[in-house]
Amino acid sequence: MVGSLGIAAATVLFALGDTYWLLLVARTVQGAAAAVVWTAGVALIADAFPDARRGPAMGTAMASVSIGLILGPPVGGLLAGRFGEAAPFLVAAVVAALNVLLQLAVVPADGARTAPERRGRHVVRHRDGLVAFAAVAAAAGALSFVEPTLSLYLDDRFHAGGGLIGILFGAATVVHAGTSVGVGYLDRRVGFRVLAGAGLTGTGGVLAGLVLPGSTGVVAIVLCVFAVTITFALVPALPEMGRLGERIDAGYGAAYALFNTAYAVGMLVGPLGGGVGLTYASTPVVYAVAGGLVATVGLLILAVDAAQRIIPAPGPTPRYDEPTDQTGAIHAHS
Repeated sequence: MVGSLGIAAATVLFALGDTYWLLLVARTVQGAAAAVVWTAGVALIADAFPDARRGPAMGTAMASVSIGLILGPPVGGLLAGRFGEAAPFLVAAVVAALNVLLQLAVVPADGARTAPERRGRHVVRHRDGLVAFAAVAAAAGALSFVEPTLSLYLDDRFHAGGGLIGILFGAATVVHAGTSVGVGYLDRRVGFRVLAGAGLTGTGGVLAGLVLPGSTGVVAIVLCVFAVTITFALVPALPEMGRLGERIDAGYGAAYALFNTAYAVGMLVGPLGGGVGLTYASTPVVYAVAGGLVATVGLLILAVDAAQRIIPAPGPTPRYDEPTDQTGAIHAHS
């Protein structure tokens, strides 16, 4: 609720801001508040659903993010065009405030059921935590690499305007939303490392070929495939973080703080790497290098999974076929 109030305040600052520094403050507050909402919100989902149902629940959450990304730009554009540039921000601030009221209605008054988080620092050093961190950072890096650089490429090669570029990315976002829940169901049946490793390996191959097609129609198809492979890397990481928090008694908050940190690292490195790369090399070369790096991370994750199956690590290991009791709680966790 504190994070949602912070988002509302930051959005009001955007509506009122008439100087660069005020907008910078608004953006900083927005980023900090969003980190609070993401960490606490995803931890709340993990706490509310047993492991057997957590994958689809996380997939639904990721799908809702995609729906917001699809609806936000056109709705914001309509509001700005009809009522002025401040209108989208004021409406978004009201929505964030209403979200606080909804949270008051649905969040248990006694908070989460999990024990106090006293070992959060161990999440970073745990092997499975490092694997998940690498997967999320690589997926977020690939996503943030494509968003700015592909737009420039489409405009330069095909003279695609903002409308066409928006349709291409919107179609990919719809595909991501449509596949998120299904990938969530695969989580317990296949396992996080296999899904993430295969997804990142596929993402690397798609990246290398994304700027090769000779028409925007083929680019649209490849971009939709890219959206699916990214889904295989990101969605299973959410329930995996919850299992990790349970296994090492770190709590959901610390586990999902690691997820958000990894995502932020990827979102920072992706566009910076793309911008620097395009300064010194052609677009196909930069995309081939980026694809090779992402695919390497995916292959390493698959290698880690294969090695653990041959030589199991000491201590408890993740189980994807754990039986559940009548309440849905995992026996081992109970």
